[in-house]
Amino acid sequence: MITIKILNDYRSFPLWAYGEDGAVAGFPQVVREDSVLMELSERASKMFDSYYEFDVDDEACRFNLEKEKTEKFLMLDIVYKMIARLDKINDGSFTVVDCESERLQSL
Repeated sequence: MITIKILNDYRSFPLWAYGEDGAVAGFPQVVREDSVLMELSERASKMFDSYYEFDVDDEACRFNLEKEKTEKFLMLDIVYKMIARLDKINDGSFTVVDCESERLQSL
C-alpha cells in the first residue's frame, strides 16, 4: 500500500508518496488525476515557497518564520482541505500521514 505524506518543502508539492519499503513511489492514478487536489497542492507549494527570501540583509537565503506564523491558519486550511480531498477520493490504495498540521499549530 502507498503512504501519502503531507509535508511542505521548498520548490516541491506538499504531497509525497512512499511504498511499503519506505522508498519514494508513484502516486495512485486517483491522486495524480484529481484536479482539486493538484490545485490545493499548488497553492500550498507557492505559499510555502514565498517564505524563503534571497539576498536580504547580507544573507543569501533565509526562511521568514514570522510570515509563516502570520499565515499559518491559511496554510492549515489548505492542509485540512487536502486531507479531506484525499479521504474523499481514497479507493483503498493509500493511507495518508499528515506531517504538517501539528507543526503549523505549534507556531
